[in-house]
Amino acid sequence: EIKKIISDIPSYILNDDMDLYYKYIGKLPDESNILDIGTGWGKSAIFLALCNPANIIYTVDTGEYPIYQKWAKDKNDYSTKILEQFNKHDADNIRFSLFDARNLIDTTVKFDLFHLDNESGIEEMILEKQLPLVKNEGFLLIRNYNRFKGKVDEICRGFEYLDNIGLIQV
Repeated sequence: EIKKIISDIPSYILNDDMDLYYKYIGKLPDESNILDIGTGWGKSAIFLALCNPANIIYTVDTGEYPIYQKWAKDKNDYSTKILEQFNKHDADNIRFSLFDARNLIDTTVKFDLFHLDNESGIEEMILEKQLPLVKNEGFLLIRNYNRFKGKVDEICRGFEYLDNIGLIQV
């Protein structure tokens, strides 16, 4: 079971959150592109990657929170540690970038699923910038939805809400 494989990774991710990830990853075809903003210690990215190794997970983080939490001493150390974390868990389908998601990600890739988990209070700015990168029939998983519900509802007007379990809104 994937939850056991990643149980050694520190995180605030709930079991309910992981159940929801698994449910929606299962709805995607192989070779789907998944955007994960807020890598942190890598638990969500690794879980998403191991749910279907045929998918590609693009994950970005500034590294600021893990550095603040003393998990890494600086951004170079963070990059090294997070890549080691991915390798340790055989998550070869993850592409990591040290990046501030308040800026538009420069890519031609359209994403089948967008997972936003950011503790910095700038989620709505990130959502507005990155939402155009999600395919029309794609899924948006927002952690801590209730913290900025009004802005999400405004930005996502016209989209269908599918699920709400744990701290995740789909």
